[in-house]
Amino acid sequence: MKCNICEFGCNIEDGKTGRCRMYACKEGKIVERMPDRFLAAMPINIETMPVLHFSPRGKFLQISTVGCNFRCDGCISNILVEEAVMVEDSLIHMDEHRIVKKAIEEDCMGIVFCLNDPVVSFFTYKKIAKLSKVPDFHQTCILLKNLFVNLFLLLIL
Repeated sequence: MKCNICEFGCNIEDGKTGRCRMYACKEGKIVERMPDRFLAAMPINIETMPVLHFSPRGKFLQISTVGCNFRCDGCISNILVEEAVMVEDSLIHMDEHRIVKKAIEEDCMGIVFCLNDPVVSFFTYKKIAKLSKVPDFHQTCILLKNLFVNLFLLLIL
């Protein structure tokens, strides 16, 4: 089955994974292997990110999953792709409601998706971005990293 999540367009056999190892073919459908599972979910000051002028002194909830569809030498995401199964049990399980609630409780202005390529957890991130549009929340979701998407993804956003 062809995976249309990123431009690599992996052909994934049933029970196997693609290049990023975060999507599998299950019963003829492409599914996210570790939905709602995070390596990090913690408040940060925006000055620690490469968008520090976006909202000076703003606090955002940083969330990150594991996996990446690139193979950049020295990048932590590359290590996490190779060892995704080994870290799977240590990931934090939080659905989109808990993520947005945590951001609000921590008095965050928004949510920042970073550390690895967000496209490897596209369906999880899409649910969070959609839900984050609630009253009294800054409604800001920032994608940091490569976001190697294709036309298919842009059309379903």
